[in-house]
Amino acid sequence: MIIKNRSPLFKRGTILDKEILEYLRNDVREYFDMKYKKNSIGVIEGFDVGVKEEVLHVEEGIFKWDGKTYKLSKLINIDIPEKDGDYYLKIKFHEEKELGKFLCNYFEIVLTTEKVEKNELELARIKKREGAEIRNYQKYQGIDKEYNQINIIHQLQSTKTGTSLNYKILKLFSQEMLNEKELLELDKIICFMILEEKFERESLNKYLSEKINIESEELSSEDIYIILEKILRNSKNRKNIIKNNFKSKNKIMVE
Repeated sequence: MIIKNRSPLFKRGTILDKEILEYLRNDVREYFDMKYKKNSIGVIEGFDVGVKEEVLHVEEGIFKWDGKTYKLSKLINIDIPEKDGDYYLKIKFHEEKELGKFLCNYFEIVLTTEKVEKNELELARIKKREGAEIRNYQKYQGIDKEYNQINIIHQLQSTKTGTSLNYKILKLFSQEMLNEKELLELDKIICFMILEEKFERESLNKYLSEKINIESEELSSEDIYIILEKILRNSKNRKNIIKNNFKSKNKIMVE
């Protein structure tokens, strides 16, 4: 299914007729272009990917690509093929066209075994194998390794300071980190920033620099996911060590 986004063509001599005025009243694409002018490519809001009864659901949302903002105004359903394989849910772009007084941009959302090209935007991927139903991700660890599970690690998150690991995954990371009682103040700050949606790629870069002394500006979403997974695992291990030490100190020796 091909989705069309359009905007008025304001050329010399263009008359603001009823059609254009109604568009300006009802459509906010021009507002989005201004509001997200400094944003990087990627998903700005929405585009949650879920599954129910072997059907993928892509929710409404906004994303940015090649300097333009695009809007998905309705829920998209895509059947998952029965055949096993590595599938990619992605956005493909079509040629821009002028239709009358409007400039139209086209895109479609497809599920295919073809890998994502440079001129396409990935939404999710699935390693489909026989013997189990496709399921939604529930926890941070293992999203990149599990079969028959939706993986959105490569769905780019748009921010004003660069493309980031998807916010939905960062939220899982934050929730699981905050479940640990022995957290450093630095960890708490970044987790609360993410949960309060006061988050930019720059914030994540500074956190990783302070936390593990690494420059992460050029790292991919997958690289960041792996690093945060290690931080989460180390946090849980630290909690277990503290618990064991506490038990040892309070142990009653009987001879």
